[in-house]
This record gives sequence, C-alpha cells and structure tokens, in this order.
Amino acid sequence: MTTHQILVFVILGATMLAFVWARWRYDLVAVTALLVAVFVGVVPREQAFSGFAHAAVITVAAVLMISRALQSSGVVDGLANILARTRHGDILRFYE
Repeated sequence: MTTHQILVFVILGATMLAFVWARWRYDLVAVTALLVAVFVGVVPREQAFSGFAHAAVITVAAVLMISRALQSSGVVDGLANILARTRHGDILRFYE
C-alpha cells in the first residue's frame, strides 16, 4: 500500500469513529475529514469542493433539511402517533 492509501484509510477510519461516537455534528466531522485530506495532500486543493456541485449532494442536503423541518413542525410526531395507534388497533377511535 502507498502512503496516500494509508492516509485515506486512516482518515476514513477516524471519520467513521467520530460518526459512531456522535459527540460532534456529522456535517462538522465530514468537513473536517475533507479539510484533513486536503491538508495531507490526498485531495487536490482545486478539486476539494467540486463534489458539492453534484446533484446527489444537493439532493441529500435537501432531504435532510426537509426532514428536519417536518420533525420541528411536529408532523413526524403526528404521523408516528397515528401509526402507533394502528398497531394497537385504535385507528377506528382516531377517526370517530
């Protein structure tokens, strides 16, 4: 294995541990991992942020924002309550 491959595996391993540990926000962990990869020379500086222009990244960011908005507004809790009632057979009382 080359030095760059070892560095990539170390960065990915540390990133996964930070995700599992869940002490810091996942977006900060991900950006820190990217910056470390740029700093050690694994990712070229010119291409460091080019991935953010990809449609998949924009889609994931939009889904995360929408899901947070639904959770903050209480829609998720309402749906969870309805689904919990259906599990216990109380759905008929909900509509009465």
